[in-house]
Formats: sequence, structure tokens, C-alpha cells
Amino acid sequence: MPNSFKVYWMLHNITLILSVCITIIYWTILHNDTMPVDPNNILIHACNCVFMFLDLIIVAYPVRIWHVLQPITFGLAYCLFSVIYYAADGTDRFGRPYIYNVLDWNEPGKAMVTVVGTILLAIVVHMAMFAIYKLRVKIYLRHFNHKPIIPTNSTLQLQTGGKCDGISMVYGNDNKAFTIGADRY
Repeated sequence: MPNSFKVYWMLHNITLILSVCITIIYWTILHNDTMPVDPNNILIHACNCVFMFLDLIIVAYPVRIWHVLQPITFGLAYCLFSVIYYAADGTDRFGRPYIYNVLDWNEPGKAMVTVVGTILLAIVVHMAMFAIYKLRVKIYLRHFNHKPIIPTNSTLQLQTGGKCDGISMVYGNDNKAFTIGADRY
């Protein structure tokens, strides 16, 4: 698999899990009565989750259990950023010394509970996405009776324009953008 696809896959994994985590955390912990529920807020804190979930169902890319490390690593990098931001006397738009009140490093115990809780939430969300992925593959195999073709089990025949059964995130049944041959557009 080309490195560009590996990077895409990793970023997609991070975005899928974090979009769901952000939606859950925002609407259950961060949102309060003083915050408006306007189109912008819904777009930022709900629609991204819906779109990523639809993408998970529609796009034929695999979800691997060990890929849970990718969103966790990204989340820990964000945590480190918030500590540096706090140490550098960064403030939010209201002049408070934190980005989110649950990551206020003036109260490190509270902030660490948030970090550990978010890691656990990411693991649970990832396992749910893995289960949905397995269900998607099972439905496909049952109703279409084909072996799905994914980047981790594709062959050179696909890359050189050969025909195949099944679907692929990268190559598709007849995706001219990813074939090599005289009949390219």
C-alpha cells in the first residue's frame, strides 16, 4: 500500500474516533445552558460525528483493533499541547487560563481524570466502530457473496487494471484513478 494511503487511513482512524468522542464529551460535559444551540454549534459538535459515522458505513476501509493507538496518541499530543499552553500562560477567548474547563491544569487531578476518561472513552468508541465494521463486512458477504477487497489484501492485479470481485476503498471495481494501463483517462 502506498504511504499516502497509510497516512490517509491513519488520519481517517483518528478523525472517526475523535469525532464521536468530541460529540459525546461536548454534549454531556462541556455544553451548558449559557451556550447557544445554533447551527454553527451543531455543525461543529454533532455533524462531524454523523458524517464520519456515515463514512464508516459506506466506505469500504478496514478498522483494526490495534489502530486504537492512533487516536489515543493524537489525544495525548493534544493533552501535552494543553499543558504547554497552560505553562505559557495561554488563555481562552474569555481570558481564562485553559482551553476547556475540564483541562484546567490549575487543577491537575481534575485534568488527569479528564485525560484518563477520554482515553477510556476512545477505547470504547473504537471497539464499537470495530463491531460496526465487522457487521458491515458480514452483511456484505451475506448479501453479495464476494470477498471484500481492501488495501491490506489487494493484489498487484488490481493495480494493473485487472478485474476483481468485491469492493475496495482504494481501487474499486473499475476505478480508473488507481489503475495503470493504456486505457487510463
